[in-house]
Amino acid sequence: MNDFKQKFLRKLKAKLRKVKLERKETEEIFEVACIEFSKSIGEYCSLKGIDSPFSEEEKKEEDNKHPNKEAFSNPEVKDLYKKIAISTHPDKLINLEEGDKEERTHLFKKAAQAKGSSNLNDLAEVAIELKINLNKLQFEHLELIEKQIEKKEAEADKMRQSCAWIWYYLDQEKRANLIKLVCSSQK
Repeated sequence: MNDFKQKFLRKLKAKLRKVKLERKETEEIFEVACIEFSKSIGEYCSLKGIDSPFSEEEKKEEDNKHPNKEAFSNPEVKDLYKKIAISTHPDKLINLEEGDKEERTHLFKKAAQAKGSSNLNDLAEVAIELKINLNKLQFEHLELIEKQIEKKEAEADKMRQSCAWIWYYLDQEKRANLIKLVCSSQK
């Protein structure tokens, strides 16, 4: 493997770990913020006798498009998936302790889901966690992983810019003012 690709892969692995941790933390905070924000909006609207602006909230549609499906037909990616499957398949985990079996089974399911949704980024996360070498992936696959990482970063940024996130970090007085502002159109 050439020196540039080696350095790029190292950088990508570090970025993948960082984004995974940031995304997990952001999702946890965002979930709490959304629950508390929605609850406060509901209480305010109930107290004022108005409809909640979230009563007809649209459900987020999952992206069913798989534009990266061709990446999973590539021999290097198939080989990576096969290595993951061999080391995590429940039938191969007979001699492991129960905790290790559960962890490996979880990784197997995550890899299978990544394959099913053509998510090379998630497949790479599993490989890194299992210490499976990604060096055989082509540069175009590494670039695809990088794009998927950037997409996850953008999604985390969007969560951090949401009304619920902002509300979550305000003091009580500013929270109340934001709720009034959000609900003012419902009168």
